[in-house]
Amino acid sequence: MKLNNRDMKKRSSFEVVKAAIGFEKPVRLPIEDLINPESSDIVGVGFEPTIWKWDRIAEGTEECTDLFGCVRRRHDNGIGEVHTPAMAGWHQFDNYTMPDMQSLKNISKKQLDILPDDKFVLGDLGEFLFKVFDIRGFENAMLDFALYPGEMRELIKKLTDFAIERTRMYADMGGIHCISMYDDWGTQDSMLISPAQWREFFLDDYRRLFDVAHEHHMYIYFHCCGAMGPIMPDLIDAGVDIFNFDQPRLHGIKELSDQYAGKVAFSCPVDIQATLPKGDEKLIEQEAKELVKYLNHDGGFIAKIYYSWEENSDLDFDPAQYSKDIFESIHLI
Repeated sequence: MKLNNRDMKKRSSFEVVKAAIGFEKPVRLPIEDLINPESSDIVGVGFEPTIWKWDRIAEGTEECTDLFGCVRRRHDNGIGEVHTPAMAGWHQFDNYTMPDMQSLKNISKKQLDILPDDKFVLGDLGEFLFKVFDIRGFENAMLDFALYPGEMRELIKKLTDFAIERTRMYADMGGIHCISMYDDWGTQDSMLISPAQWREFFLDDYRRLFDVAHEHHMYIYFHCCGAMGPIMPDLIDAGVDIFNFDQPRLHGIKELSDQYAGKVAFSCPVDIQATLPKGDEKLIEQEAKELVKYLNHDGGFIAKIYYSWEENSDLDFDPAQYSKDIFESIHLI
């Protein structure tokens, strides 16, 4: 079917992102700028921090209870940290409940209705299986793998069942093209738990969720901070379509290309720790071009724009906006 100019314009963002994911020679570089949906090819619904209600409890300190019952505190405009876990003891497990799905659907539907038309839309799951560390508290969860493995598996199963139900909810809504999640399995130099332990507890449930999403013709967008290289092949085999790495230099930009070119797509900004904070225009431009050179192979690369919560008052330009300008100036054809 031949598309007229109106249809081409209408479908441009979705088609460009889809072509990038499929290594089908997108006509331009896709842009992910969730702060500015009008100028982004990718938009999203269901991002949990947009739903939380913060209360001021002291000078410079705010608190909220997130959707999973964890009490969070923050001292800036970020997502804060868990102060009180939702389930301090396993005796609470039988009475522990997941968020209300109808409420999530209503909120997501309202968000979807006001988004610009014809974008590539993410349906967010927030922290998916990494949520065990919030619900149990980090130290408790680390001990649970050894002391309460059966209970930990039951919690993982419960979270997966909930995520599958939420994925089907997004499918029923229509207009959702991809499921996104944010599971930070890495530190700056290694994984939080061993790759073998991760595979033992988590891999099968990731696969279970990804299979359901793919059955509903939705892609998988997987964010992870830190060094999680050992499990990348597992996640690709399980069905990840897009990796979002905000610190691409941590993995090695050329190394990512050498190992995974043509196997999975990447959504990356100019490195948010090694490059952007330096505020050096030359370095930002150099890295933006390097990302495209090594990660775009007839597609496979999405340029993410990352805005810091902290403003650098010493600079006379916005590093994130500057990186966006560079990415938009790069011609693929």
